[in-house]
Amino acid sequence: MVNNQNDFNNKYSKETEITEIKIEDADFQGQLDIKGYPDLENLRLQEVDYIEKITLQNLINLQTVII
Repeated sequence: MVNNQNDFNNKYSKETEITEIKIEDADFQGQLDIKGYPDLENLRLQEVDYIEKITLQNLINLQTVII
């Protein structure tokens, strides 16, 4: 199993203006916390085989979620 949360945090730094997060990884498993991305508009989790839990918090501009 991939260490998903650490990989996610390294790839999507909160110090940049991120408007889209797109994960296309069949090995992505477990839990994922997505918190504090004020510019995030689109979240796409495609071809992800299994996610146990997703926490979305403080995503004030989030418009589209595809899981």
